[in-house]
Amino acid sequence: MNKEKFKKTKSFMIGLLSGILNGFFGSGGGSLAVPLIAGLTDTEDKKAHATTVAIIFCLSGAGLYVYFKKDYIDLPSAFRVIPGGILGGLTGAYLLKKCPVKWLRKIFGTLLLYAGYRMFAHK
Repeated sequence: MNKEKFKKTKSFMIGLLSGILNGFFGSGGGSLAVPLIAGLTDTEDKKAHATTVAIIFCLSGAGLYVYFKKDYIDLPSAFRVIPGGILGGLTGAYLLKKCPVKWLRKIFGTLLLYAGYRMFAHK
Protein backbone atom coordinates (compact mmCIF):
# COMPACT_ATOMS: atom_id res chain seq x y z
CA MET A 1 0.00 0.00 0.00
CA ASN A 2 1.46 3.35 -0.96
CA LYS A 3 1.96 6.11 1.61
CA GLU A 4 -0.94 8.32 0.44
CA LYS A 5 -3.43 5.43 0.41
CA PHE A 6 -2.28 4.36 3.89
CA LYS A 7 -2.75 7.93 5.15
CA LYS A 8 -6.30 8.04 3.73
CA THR A 9 -7.13 4.63 5.21
CA LYS A 10 -5.77 5.66 8.62
CA SER A 11 -7.78 8.89 8.52
CA PHE A 12 -10.93 6.98 7.53
CA MET A 13 -10.43 4.54 10.42
CA ILE A 14 -9.95 7.43 12.89
CA GLY A 15 -13.20 8.92 11.57
CA LEU A 16 -15.03 5.61 11.83
CA LEU A 17 -13.89 5.01 15.41
CA SER A 18 -14.65 8.61 16.36
CA GLY A 19 -18.11 8.34 14.82
CA ILE A 20 -18.92 5.14 16.70
CA LEU A 21 -17.69 6.61 19.99
CA ASN A 22 -19.50 9.90 19.38
CA GLY A 23 -22.75 8.15 18.51
CA PHE A 24 -22.51 5.90 21.54
CA PHE A 25 -21.14 8.31 24.15
CA GLY A 26 -22.06 11.72 22.75
CA SER A 27 -19.52 14.33 21.75
CA GLY A 28 -17.30 13.31 24.66
CA GLY A 29 -16.61 10.10 22.77
CA GLY A 30 -15.65 12.11 19.72
CA SER A 31 -13.11 14.01 21.77
CA LEU A 32 -11.05 10.82 21.83
CA ALA A 33 -10.25 11.82 18.27
CA VAL A 34 -7.81 14.41 19.64
CA PRO A 35 -5.13 11.93 20.72
CA LEU A 36 -5.82 9.76 17.68
CA ILE A 37 -5.37 12.66 15.26
CA ALA A 38 -2.37 14.10 17.09
CA GLY A 39 -0.64 10.76 17.53
CA LEU A 40 -1.46 8.91 14.35
CA THR A 41 -1.37 11.71 11.79
CA ASP A 42 1.46 13.84 13.24
CA THR A 43 -0.85 16.86 13.47
CA GLU A 44 0.25 19.49 15.98
CA ASP A 45 -1.80 19.52 19.19
CA LYS A 46 -3.70 22.78 18.72
CA LYS A 47 -4.67 21.82 15.17
CA ALA A 48 -5.75 18.37 16.41
CA HIS A 49 -8.05 20.00 18.99
CA ALA A 50 -9.50 22.44 16.45
CA THR A 51 -9.88 19.72 13.81
CA THR A 52 -11.71 17.54 16.32
CA VAL A 53 -14.23 20.33 16.93
CA ALA A 54 -15.06 20.28 13.22
CA ILE A 55 -15.29 16.48 13.27
CA ILE A 56 -17.49 16.43 16.38
CA PHE A 57 -19.79 19.03 14.81
CA CYS A 58 -20.47 16.72 11.87
CA LEU A 59 -20.66 13.58 14.00
CA SER A 60 -23.03 15.27 16.44
CA GLY A 61 -25.30 16.28 13.57
CA ALA A 62 -25.58 12.64 12.53
CA GLY A 63 -26.24 11.54 16.12
CA LEU A 64 -28.73 14.38 16.62
CA TYR A 65 -30.75 13.13 13.67
CA VAL A 66 -31.04 9.61 15.11
CA TYR A 67 -31.67 10.76 18.69
CA PHE A 68 -34.29 13.29 17.55
CA LYS A 69 -36.11 10.68 15.45
CA LYS A 70 -36.21 8.34 18.48
CA ASP A 71 -37.44 11.19 20.74
CA TYR A 72 -34.43 10.86 23.08
CA ILE A 73 -33.79 14.61 23.34
CA ASP A 74 -35.14 16.78 26.15
CA LEU A 75 -35.53 19.94 24.04
CA PRO A 76 -36.38 22.34 26.91
CA SER A 77 -33.18 21.31 28.72
CA ALA A 78 -31.17 21.59 25.52
CA PHE A 79 -32.43 25.11 24.80
CA ARG A 80 -31.53 26.23 28.34
CA VAL A 81 -27.96 24.92 27.97
CA ILE A 82 -27.20 25.96 24.37
CA PRO A 83 -26.60 29.71 24.98
CA GLY A 84 -23.99 29.02 27.68
CA GLY A 85 -22.49 26.33 25.49
CA ILE A 86 -22.07 28.73 22.60
CA LEU A 87 -20.43 31.32 24.86
CA GLY A 88 -18.21 28.61 26.34
CA GLY A 89 -17.24 27.36 22.88
CA LEU A 90 -16.21 30.83 21.79
CA THR A 91 -14.25 31.34 25.01
CA GLY A 92 -12.54 27.97 24.69
CA ALA A 93 -11.55 28.61 21.08
CA TYR A 94 -10.05 31.96 22.10
CA LEU A 95 -8.17 30.39 25.02
CA LEU A 96 -6.81 27.58 22.82
CA LYS A 97 -4.79 30.17 20.88
CA LYS A 98 -3.31 31.48 24.13
CA CYS A 99 -2.62 28.19 25.91
CA PRO A 100 0.89 26.69 25.68
CA VAL A 101 0.87 23.14 24.26
CA LYS A 102 2.44 21.80 27.47
CA TRP A 103 -0.53 23.07 29.50
CA LEU A 104 -3.04 22.05 26.85
CA ARG A 105 -1.89 18.44 27.14
CA LYS A 106 -1.99 18.52 30.93
CA ILE A 107 -5.45 20.10 31.07
CA PHE A 108 -6.91 17.80 28.41
CA GLY A 109 -5.34 14.70 29.95
CA THR A 110 -6.63 15.66 33.40
CA LEU A 111 -10.10 16.23 31.97
CA LEU A 112 -10.11 12.79 30.33
CA LEU A 113 -8.87 11.13 33.53
CA TYR A 114 -11.50 12.93 35.60
CA ALA A 115 -14.24 11.98 33.15
CA GLY A 116 -13.06 8.35 33.25
CA TYR A 117 -13.01 8.38 37.04
CA ARG A 118 -16.54 9.83 37.15
CA MET A 119 -17.75 7.12 34.78
CA PHE A 120 -16.32 4.34 36.93
CA ALA A 121 -17.29 5.92 40.26
CA HIS A 122 -20.88 6.71 39.23
CA LYS A 123 -23.43 4.29 40.66
